[in-house]
Amino acid sequence: MKLPIIAFLLSIFCFSINLKAERYTLGIAVSPHILEVFNQWTLKQDCWNVDEFKSKHSSRGAIELVIICKALYLGGLDVRLDFYPSPNYTRSLVLANQRKVHIPGNDLER
Repeated sequence: MKLPIIAFLLSIFCFSINLKAERYTLGIAVSPHILEVFNQWTLKQDCWNVDEFKSKHSSRGAIELVIICKALYLGGLDVRLDFYPSPNYTRSLVLANQRKVHIPGNDLER
């Protein structure tokens, strides 16, 4: 169920931008603890090169951010991920509804 939602959101983003050789920004609302784990994994490498998900507090949300990054990279899009702090999934949805971010990044399976 989660994978079709991610694919749908990414396809909307991909078709809503003009696919030129320009760099785009994808706004993602994410909780600080998920972002902390994601930043640990991407400290010394690009997010599309992350293959090990080891950390003291690995989270599903951080893995989903890596999947989003890899999907965009493999799709040939030059996209910069721009993270916005969000304390919970409900707040992430509000930020997306207000068009402050493109997608919520806190456990997309909800």
